[in-house]
Amino acid sequence: MLGRYSLDREGLVYANSGNEGFDELVAEGAYKSFPADQNAIIPLTDQEWFKDDATDRLREFVQVVWGSEHLQENLDFIAESLCLHAIKPLAKKKGSPNPRLKPYVATYRPNSIKTI
Repeated sequence: MLGRYSLDREGLVYANSGNEGFDELVAEGAYKSFPADQNAIIPLTDQEWFKDDATDRLREFVQVVWGSEHLQENLDFIAESLCLHAIKPLAKKKGSPNPRLKPYVATYRPNSIKTI
């Protein structure tokens, strides 16, 4: 998501800082399948404020890697694996998995800060 790795190249793709050499990698097509985030900021929020927040980027990534035909199934698997039903039980229904993933994201940041 941030450009260290790419679906289009093997191994570590970008290891510099300050965007040094990053534009050249983009021009070479290093991120053709799944573009790296342009500003290297992926918000963690339980609100629908940003089109490039963590849950939306995860959804895009899963769709690119495993295809649209299995998108819902794969996102449901992720939600179940994270035990999201324990955070906020939701009836299974077709549609966006984001309502199931957003509550997890909301609890992730406060919990991860506690470990720092």
